[in-house]
Amino acid sequence: MESPELDFEEGWARLQCGGRHNERAKVCFKKALEKEPKNPDFASGLAIASYRLDTWPQPQNPTDPLRRAIRLNPDNQYAKVLLALKLQKMKEEEEADRLVEEALKGAPEATDVLCQAAKLYRRKGALDQATELLRKALEGSPDSTVLHWRIGCLYRTKVLEMLQDPGRNEMSGQRAKLQETIGQAVYHLKRVDEASAELPCVCSYLACLHAQAGQYDTAEHYFQKEFSKELSPGARQVLHLRYGNFQLYQRKCEDKAIHHFIQGMKINQESKETEKMKNKLQKIACTRLSKNGTDSVALHLLAFLQELDGDMRPGEENSERCLDSGSFLHSVSFTEE
Repeated sequence: MESPELDFEEGWARLQCGGRHNERAKVCFKKALEKEPKNPDFASGLAIASYRLDTWPQPQNPTDPLRRAIRLNPDNQYAKVLLALKLQKMKEEEEADRLVEEALKGAPEATDVLCQAAKLYRRKGALDQATELLRKALEGSPDSTVLHWRIGCLYRTKVLEMLQDPGRNEMSGQRAKLQETIGQAVYHLKRVDEASAELPCVCSYLACLHAQAGQYDTAEHYFQKEFSKELSPGARQVLHLRYGNFQLYQRKCEDKAIHHFIQGMKINQESKETEKMKNKLQKIACTRLSKNGTDSVALHLLAFLQELDGDMRPGEENSERCLDSGSFLHSVSFTEE
């Protein structure tokens, strides 16, 4: 039986499933619109499906479907904020800002609108405004693990920004602000962990935050909890880098740091984490050789790095270069992830 309403219902059901169902959902909405081209609900479904398919499985431009949905229903605030996000990526900031302001004014309590608007402000670097919107959304869904996750990640980003500007933390007031921000990040991410939600890096984020707060035993607990999980090679590599940093900078245990940097590099995956661990091992070797030119650990590290990279200089030449490279300053490295 041919029915645009049934096509719409199927499309919406597939949208709720997400992922690989989005392509089929788009087909359903297009089919429904062929029968009723001015139906605002059908147009809205097509716009949402097109937005989700913007980068997968192949690049598509959802602006036309979104504009059509807004034209057929000017009160479709969700379509407005999705269009704003797309226009922001296209560097059309002025229209994007206008649309998101309209959407927030038209639907000040709508969770989906608040969350998408928060994404736009986060991309702009307006973290306080993004946090405020997500907190407002949380009022309507206080047990939402996704909202706690997003808020916790925003506070974590604020912590990283504070740490990247050491001058801000010299005054006691700024140090207190840093500790307060760490506390907020920890609170929301712990809510996610306690809910056993399958969201990435929760325990390693908590570990790094506790390490920055000087709570090393608690940090160790969360690191080990993260290591106990089934992780993808990329996620495990990131974890080795973070735990190595913790051992190197907070625990001052260079041997354990070396072990985890090596384990991370043994994961056969080209990534920025691989380069960071390679550089850290190189600097550790340089520092040790500057103190003792026959340091066996340093020479083994150089041999290991040479084995992984056939283009590196021979070990002896590396040793000479290290002796001239100066010392490796062991500074707090939460921001070096």
